[in-house]
Amino acid sequence: MSFFPCHATSSIIDGCNGLLLYYASCPAAFHVVNPTTRRWAALPEPRRKTLLSVLSFDPCASPHYKVVCFTGWLPRGASVEVFDSETGAWGEHELDFGLETDAMSATMHCFAGAVHLLGLSGDTARHTQQLRM
Repeated sequence: MSFFPCHATSSIIDGCNGLLLYYASCPAAFHVVNPTTRRWAALPEPRRKTLLSVLSFDPCASPHYKVVCFTGWLPRGASVEVFDSETGAWGEHELDFGLETDAMSATMHCFAGAVHLLGLSGDTARHTQQLRM
């Protein structure tokens, strides 16, 4: 990954359909990296502190990706900021998973336009509302 200049100061946070989501600590920033094309993009900073982040990318549906940053927990869901590569902007949303916060694990994944969550009891929940800007 020598083509990516922040590789030494970054950690892989998530991956989705060939793209990697990195977080660089110095300077603090998210980056989306495509190892196949050797291209990468730095994202603008989210407005709020991020607790957990996931990458959403389906090249069969769109050439654009989204980064979902969980910024707070609600009684049955979460507050998130979503970066859309098509618009280049962050948007704020609230997700309702239908599970109490203490029943949610930190295992989340985006698939087919929905955020999926694994509950601590092994149940799965998903939020299907499109995360538009």
